[in-house]
Amino acid sequence: MKPIKDERRWSLYFPFKTAKEIAAVAERLSRPKSWVLQRAWEVAKAKMISEKPRYSEAWKNDFVDVVNKISRRMEKYSESEIEAFAVKEGKKSN
Repeated sequence: MKPIKDERRWSLYFPFKTAKEIAAVAERLSRPKSWVLQRAWEVAKAKMISEKPRYSEAWKNDFVDVVNKISRRMEKYSESEIEAFAVKEGKKSN
């Protein structure tokens, strides 16, 4: 039985600088940009699989800082004000 080939197209968005770098590498190698991205994925995937996933202390500290800032901002509002805001925002999104 022949494997089914998935030929769906995706749109990927990159920062302008990154897109220019990809295009420059593709031109230098005389290859399509999709080829460059596929090769880059294969290299990155192998590296990601070989490394154990871990969270750095810096990431944890950044997360804690953001949570603390949000908590401090919310302290100045009463519970009823927060609830009223949540209800109002919920009605907007529907």
